Amino acid sequence: MFTQCGIEASTFGAIFLSRLSFNPMRYKVLAVYREKFGSKFPSMDQIASNSAYVFTNTDPLIDYAAPTISKVIPIGGIGAKEPKELSEDWKKILSKREKTVLLSFGSVAKSSYLPMKVKMSIIETIKALPHVTFIWKYEVDDDFTRDYASQLNNLELTKWMPQVDILAHPNLSIFITHGGMGSTQETAHRGVPGIFIPIFGDQPRNAGMMQHNKLGKVLDKTEVTNSSKFVAVIREVLEDDSYRSNARRVSTMLHKRPFSAREQLIKYTEFAAEFGPSKALRPQSHDMKWIEYNNVDIIFSGLIVALIATAIALKITQRMLSSLFRVSKSKKD
Repeated sequence: MFTQCGIEASTFGAIFLSRLSFNPMRYKVLAVYREKFGSKFPSMDQIASNSAYVFTNTDPLIDYAAPTISKVIPIGGIGAKEPKELSEDWKKILSKREKTVLLSFGSVAKSSYLPMKVKMSIIETIKALPHVTFIWKYEVDDDFTRDYASQLNNLELTKWMPQVDILAHPNLSIFITHGGMGSTQETAHRGVPGIFIPIFGDQPRNAGMMQHNKLGKVLDKTEVTNSSKFVAVIREVLEDDSYRSNARRVSTMLHKRPFSAREQLIKYTEFAAEFGPSKALRPQSHDMKWIEYNNVDIIFSGLIVALIATAIALKITQRMLSSLFRVSKSKKD
């Protein structure tokens, strides 16, 4: 009972925070549509609850195991491009040393925006691994690149790179990334172990699921300034063959699964276009009242039971202590 109540309370909290974050935007969008098409235009909840299918940008083979329903169709990796042959310049860079590490924080959290102490920690990390080539996506030419980065023989700075093509090269050993959904899926599809440094949004969860499936390690963004810690994590992933083995196995599974993400999207879309939403796939929770949906009655009952149990325990403890004091007092007398 108490475990169930804890789970329901956690779920209730997640739902509350989600609605607090997204409902104001939904109401604004709904107001625009109703102004244009009339007051009877359905709400976002009504439209979503009557949808034939819901496509999600995730892949069960690299995600956490989670309860779901039949109308939710995962199509993660559908945007992953097929790699092309690298130019001779990139091949030359990747063949300089036996191992190569690719470092990129994506297009939003650009490397050039990083605090100087983080940049200097990365420089110290690269210095400590002279036998490894580092390719770092750094977007501008500035004092940092001229005064520090250009002094390292094993560092290649680039403002742009063919990320997918580099990930497919056999000499690439690790991809250090912020853990965006696109980067994690590309990492898994190409069979490359990753070191994930999540910054915001969905990145902590994405990074966590990759570590959970032993496809790499998570390094907290507050630890990036600790170059010794950074070096230790890189060495662990480089030297422990299980990361590479797991990454390659998952990559093979993703390429050999019975139906690709593209096939899933096309087939289910065609099926929905022909037959529309199925009542059998529509959860009854859409028609529940607020109290039923959030299990408020169960939570309330659990709290009542907990309060009663606490009161009884306190009463028993009080009587036991009173009895002990009386016995102690009578012995003294």
